[in-house]
Order: sequence, then C-alpha cells, then structure tokens
Amino acid sequence: MSSKASAKKPASAKGAKGKKADEGKSKEKTIVDDLTLKLAAATTEIEGLRRELAHRDEVIQRLKEKNDQFRTAVANLDAQLAEKHQDRMDLAADANLEYRKLETDMKHKIALLEAQLHDVRAHYEATTAQMTKAEAEARRTIETKDAIIEEQSTRISCMATEFESMLNETMEKVSRKIQAAADQWQGELALSPDNQRRLQEFTASTG
Repeated sequence: MSSKASAKKPASAKGAKGKKADEGKSKEKTIVDDLTLKLAAATTEIEGLRRELAHRDEVIQRLKEKNDQFRTAVANLDAQLAEKHQDRMDLAADANLEYRKLETDMKHKIALLEAQLHDVRAHYEATTAQMTKAEAEARRTIETKDAIIEEQSTRISCMATEFESMLNETMEKVSRKIQAAADQWQGELALSPDNQRRLQEFTASTG
C-alpha cells in the first residue's frame, strides 16, 4: 500500500506544475495580444492624421488659387479704370453737348468701376486675411500633428521593444520550464531511446 501511494505522488505534482505552466502561458498570451491591439490602434490613428494633413494642404492650395484670381481681377479693373480716366481727359477738350453727355456717362461708368474695384479690393483683403489665418491654423495643426506622430512613433518603437523583450523572456521561461520538466522526467522515468530523441528535438526547437 505504501509503495502505491508513493508512486502516485509524483503524478499529482506533475499535474500541479503543468497547471501553473498553462496559467503562465495564458497570462503571457493575454499581454502579447493586448500589445498587438495597441500597436494596430496606434498605426490606424497615424494614418488618419496623415490623411487630415493632406486635406489641409488641399484647402490651402485652393485658397492660394483664389487669391491669384482676385489679384488678376484687381489688376484688370485697375487697367480699365486707368483707361477710362484717359478717355475722360481726351474728351475734356470737346466743349459741346455731346462731350457733356459723354462725360456724364463716363463719370457714371467710372463710379461703377470704382465701386466694383472697392468691392473687389475689400473681398481680396478679406480673402487674404482668411488665407493668412488658415495658413497659421494649418501650420499649428501640422506642428501639433507632427508632434503627435513623433510621440506615437516613439510609443510604437517602445512597445515593439517591449514586445520583443517580453517575447524573448517568454521563450526563455518556456525553455527553462521544458528543460526542468525534462530533467525531472529523466530523473523519475526511464525514457525509451525514441522518446529521449523526441524530447531533445522538442527542447532544441523551443530554445
């Protein structure tokens, strides 16, 4: 009876060790999975930030194109106004009623052109102010996003290093546990040559 009881004790001890090993593996796998999810989330966020920066660049480019259009319109109106003033000076030499009528018409046209020029200049100034503000906001956004990207890149690098270190540590622990189990098995049981060879191959592959 005593010999049978003593023979059962090593088996129960092995079961307890195996259960602890399984729990350790499960916990390590959970940590690795969590780090992998965090890496994926950080990568997705960086891609979103890059798309937002590209959109900002397109908005700034459109504002610049509108600004160029307003510059051209102002230049054209200035040229027209100068031309109308020249016409007015040429007509000043004619003192007849036709001249007066033409002068009145010309004044009216000039007034309209000046009003249009005033409106265009006001619109141009407002657009320029808006573009300057947008450029400043875009620069601040780009600086902020660049800082975020740099921070995320640093975090990803740290997480990758931590992941690699944890992976190496996990493999070392598994290898040590397997080696300890192998040593114990060799001390307690007489393995056949085939089983010894398989155990050595498994230990070498996990190391």
